[in-house]
Amino acid sequence: MRLKIFTLISLMSLVGCASVNSYVEPKSGSEPLATVSGSSTREGVFDWSSFMVNSIDNKHVGMVWSEKSKINVKPGQHLFVIGSQFNRGLGDGPYSSLTEVYATLKPGMDYKFIGQPRGAHMRVWATASGQKVSKVGSSLYQLTPQPTIVPVIINN
Repeated sequence: MRLKIFTLISLMSLVGCASVNSYVEPKSGSEPLATVSGSSTREGVFDWSSFMVNSIDNKHVGMVWSEKSKINVKPGQHLFVIGSQFNRGLGDGPYSSLTEVYATLKPGMDYKFIGQPRGAHMRVWATASGQKVSKVGSSLYQLTPQPTIVPVIINN
């Protein structure tokens, strides 16, 4: 009985992760695909940045385990939304943003999204073989909300 309940709860959890408007990676066939990934840098304990692909052509990418996870994409022009987080020292931070970047992908190429803050904006672009290959997207960044821990005291 417990196994049936566990199986049912597990299946319901997986259904909750599914999205109607999710990005579906194309299958590799006769035409080579392009791959895209995010990136990360760390200059010190409190000086870091990371960039992850959140959506492709307004379709949520879903479970990306790392900013370096490669995602298959058909060649051509696409709209990417890149989630960025960064911190620049001990103090207030980290900061985050969502930035739109348009990029035209070529078959068989690997693309990586990188960026940097400038003023109050996060600037993000696509690279291939270390060269910038897209226009620079820009968006305002904001202080990332931190979780609030509320202690629970139980008196017996």
